[in-house]
Amino acid sequence: MFRQTPLLLAAVALVALTALLAGSASALAAPVAQADGCRANLTSRNWRAILGHEPTASRATASVKAFLKLGYKGTKVEIRGCGDYAVVIESPEFSKYQVRNAFALENARAKLVVSYARPPGTAAKPGDVVVVFGHAATLTAAVALLKKVAAAGWRETDIAYGGPRDWKVVWPGVPGAKADQIVQDTLKLGFLIELELA
Repeated sequence: MFRQTPLLLAAVALVALTALLAGSASALAAPVAQADGCRANLTSRNWRAILGHEPTASRATASVKAFLKLGYKGTKVEIRGCGDYAVVIESPEFSKYQVRNAFALENARAKLVVSYARPPGTAAKPGDVVVVFGHAATLTAAVALLKKVAAAGWRETDIAYGGPRDWKVVWPGVPGAKADQIVQDTLKLGFLIELELA
């Protein structure tokens, strides 16, 4: 549905390499509009599959181009602000858990960890909490933690800017009634989480 070519293990490594090289060849990258202020005003109405986060527009653009060449249709840059450029695929199909799960498992075979972001502005329900898997001083460190969390099965997680040198890996919109079980489950896998009111 989102891909036209078979999975290639080496291809995903090529995406990372292309994005890395783009940091020194920004003139080759297509321009990406800058957001006003530190945080962007996200206007998406759909769930997004997050393929990666980059610290510059040029690296994100190069990553998008590489994913498009591999057949990831609809890949684009989502400007999060504060130096966070997410590489995403937006689709109403991702509102279905089965589609999200199948897409994540397909990409896991190619060693690509996918996480998902809910539509911006999704209202929290009374009693909902935000699970915080950890804090990082840099976006790069937060991305590494996000990959570990998503690979462990918590894929509806994302990165949130908490302030200078504070990037958080979060799972928003979790029913408070499930909090105790989530604390136990995450602890078994070595994650010491925090809970915040949504």
